[in-house]
Amino acid sequence: MEDPQVCRSLLSGLSEERVERILRFKKEEDRRRSAMAGMLLRDELPRYCIDVDKIRYTEKGRPYVEGEKDFNLSHSGSYVLLAISGRRVGCDIEQVRPVKDSLLNYCCRDSEKEWIRSLPEDEQTAAFYRIWTAKESYIKMTGEGLTLGFGKYEIRAGQENCEERPGQALPGELSLKSLVSCSFLGEMHVIREGKAENCRILQMRTQDDYILSVCVDTSARRASAVEFSGR
Repeated sequence: MEDPQVCRSLLSGLSEERVERILRFKKEEDRRRSAMAGMLLRDELPRYCIDVDKIRYTEKGRPYVEGEKDFNLSHSGSYVLLAISGRRVGCDIEQVRPVKDSLLNYCCRDSEKEWIRSLPEDEQTAAFYRIWTAKESYIKMTGEGLTLGFGKYEIRAGQENCEERPGQALPGELSLKSLVSCSFLGEMHVIREGKAENCRILQMRTQDDYILSVCVDTSARRASAVEFSGR
């Protein structure tokens, strides 16, 4: 944040800990994204009775607050995604762009690659990012992070994935508050050690080709919300 006025504007009202996290980034764009994330937390968490000053971090860097509500954050490009739930929640957002074979092999199991290749060629790149963001949202929900390893669990498409449907309404306990237009893609499921995990992964796509996934614990009984802002 080289411009002093921009710096003061973006950092105003943020906690010292958040400012320290922002300034650790070397790239200007990374600092701006982190500042946007901090502002979203500052402005939106209090609406759900979550005290921003009580945010703590696990050893693996997952943010949390003690109490009944959980939240998770992701950012990509100029977008910031915030998910809030009555139970554990994780989220991820990525821009759809060309995928190298090395990344495909790193991220996907054979069954996942088969699913991607079963789709029309013009849908395969987006399908990869559905797998990628689903996996990221799951490990952020559990708090295990990348130490779990992408090959230790499998993502499977649900029956709802036959077509995109427009609008802000999502199934079940999840509601979407967005500053940009999104289409609901469907659900993904997690298979781990041969068993289905107790979670739902709901997926959306923006008009400018970003894929976002929100993974929620299926034992959740309270409403969940997604705040999606940027651009």
